[in-house]
Amino acid sequence: MSGKSKFKIPRALLEPSAARAVEEAAARGGRIGAACSGGADSVCALMWAASALRGREKNLFVLHFNHRERAAADSDAAFVGSLARSLGAEFVLGAAESAPERISEDALRKMRLAFFASKSAELGLSAIVQGHNSGDVAETLVMRLMRGSGGEGMSAPRPLSHFRGALFARPLLRMSKAEIKKILSAAKAEWREDETNSSPDFLRNRLRAEIVPAIDALCPGEFAKSALRSRALFQEDSDFAERVFGREIAAANPRLELSGSGNPPRELFIPREFASDPAFLRRAAAKLLSLNSLAGKTRSGCADSFVAAAVSGGAARVCVGEGLEMFFDGSIVGLEKPEPLPGWEIVLKSGRNALPGGRVLRVEKVSLTKARFESIINGENDDSARAYIDLSATGGLAGGALVARSRRDGDRYPPLGSRSPKKLKEIFNAKKIPARKRKSAFVVCNLRGDILWSPGLPPSELFKAAGSRSVIELTCEKF
Repeated sequence: MSGKSKFKIPRALLEPSAARAVEEAAARGGRIGAACSGGADSVCALMWAASALRGREKNLFVLHFNHRERAAADSDAAFVGSLARSLGAEFVLGAAESAPERISEDALRKMRLAFFASKSAELGLSAIVQGHNSGDVAETLVMRLMRGSGGEGMSAPRPLSHFRGALFARPLLRMSKAEIKKILSAAKAEWREDETNSSPDFLRNRLRAEIVPAIDALCPGEFAKSALRSRALFQEDSDFAERVFGREIAAANPRLELSGSGNPPRELFIPREFASDPAFLRRAAAKLLSLNSLAGKTRSGCADSFVAAAVSGGAARVCVGEGLEMFFDGSIVGLEKPEPLPGWEIVLKSGRNALPGGRVLRVEKVSLTKARFESIINGENDDSARAYIDLSATGGLAGGALVARSRRDGDRYPPLGSRSPKKLKEIFNAKKIPARKRKSAFVVCNLRGDILWSPGLPPSELFKAAGSRSVIELTCEKF
């Protein structure tokens, strides 16, 4: 390439951490990849990588992926190949098997990244240099804001990032497109213009042509600088939160890092102090999904509702793909394959009644002492395993007058202290009953079908022990 020796980027324009990572890898004799499409940004990044490796050009690999989505795609590949040879670097070409039926920014990006990551592993690359600039940062910030991204998403593109084991470095992040072209022109370097960059079919192009200039008009020359600063601040906060999360989740799950045997963990224990922290629970859910290769199969709306339910009710459950459900029960974020329990109904007799799931329900007609009766009507009974029901619920009988059955959709009753019927789901949420226990929960009814009690919940307000010290005592074991 003519003017190769004149190529130089002022140190102050480079992103320090990205430049340092590449230069240190080069000094150690590491192999460096440069992702090059032929456009000005990637050509500039390639030439900078070549300057960092001067005298060791055999360690430079120029990676180009031909998407085959444009008429000029083959000539772009030929241009990059010629450029690689002029720099003394090895040209590594990848191509889609056929032209994509439906072209989207995300689909094309995923194809490129998969190619880069595979070649990084195959060639043993220490880093892959990319040509993202300050304009990309501004556009990405707007795009992520439109999509409701969190701190991690808003910190993209980072100076350094990893994907499938490959390290990507972006030393030009602080530079504008104009600065990049000026440096290339001074070095008499050539580049290719991608005609699709002006196409309104892609969201990024419309932002570049319409939205970003409109923002620039409101704050001339400042938006790119502000975007760079915001990106860096989001990264600071995100990295800090991730370090705290990593330390705490590792302490609560000491064998977590030993689970790389092909059987990823299905449960993460949550420290008590973070059991109602939305940021911690969101990260725990994301980590568990990632460990089980489910990260891309759960919509953001599902994650939001999962976290909201976990924080407000202490329990949550959501479908995450592959027939699995993610649950939170107050102390664990876990994954399980739900097994529907068949409906059942049993007429109860006085004494011991065996129920499905290894549980036992005792039904007794008892006479309470005055002190015990008063403690019950004052709300001092533990409803989790025992309830006291007024005899009016059963017509004065115990045996044969009550039924235990599995939960049904729409089950509701007025819990103690409320005259209005409430759905069992609402009462479970209010009492923070763990999700795993809800699946096997059952109700006790009279022969009219009135729900009198569900273990773990208060008894019915309509049939509470209040009129007489002779009552029906219901005791559940192994709930």
